[in-house]
Amino acid sequence: DALPISWARTTVAHNTVVIDGKNQQPDTGKLLHFDTTPGYTAAFAISKGAYPGYTLKRFLILADDLLVDVFAVEGDKQAQFDWFMHGRGAITTPVKLSDRKKPLDDKAGYQHLAKLADGKGEKASVFTFTPPNGKPYRAYCLDADRTTHITGEGIGYNLNDKVPFLLRRQTGKTALFTTVYDLS
Repeated sequence: DALPISWARTTVAHNTVVIDGKNQQPDTGKLLHFDTTPGYTAAFAISKGAYPGYTLKRFLILADDLLVDVFAVEGDKQAQFDWFMHGRGAITTPVKLSDRKKPLDDKAGYQHLAKLADGKGEKASVFTFTPPNGKPYRAYCLDADRTTHITGEGIGYNLNDKVPFLLRRQTGKTALFTTVYDLS
């Protein structure tokens, strides 16, 4: 049950942003800031080569049971920005999601996404992941009012390993995805 290249080597299979449904180009990016203290660890990185014409910036702060993730994208032209989070456990949310009959795409890893549901959020939407044998954790999505949320299943460590995902979709020349993870 080896993972297909059409999944494992795609950007969709990772916790990051996909622009216009295309895979990122190889890029090392640049770490602009890294700090670790007894109370937190923080990192700020930038990439200008993953998607030509777009700048990706990501800022992360990890403190005990809390992770703050701010992902900003700026570009020269209109685009579709898909932010992905893959996590173990059933997803629940107060956001009204409806079954999505149409696939998201038929290439770049999207063809492996199944059991799709989508809907619009409010100012802040909460998604709870409840693993079968673990404690629940929450993702507070602070950009929800301008975002379409899509949930479903992707592939895990092998073809029979189905892993839930949360996709947040925005369109425009810029996108901002702000997430606070409550791991307590």
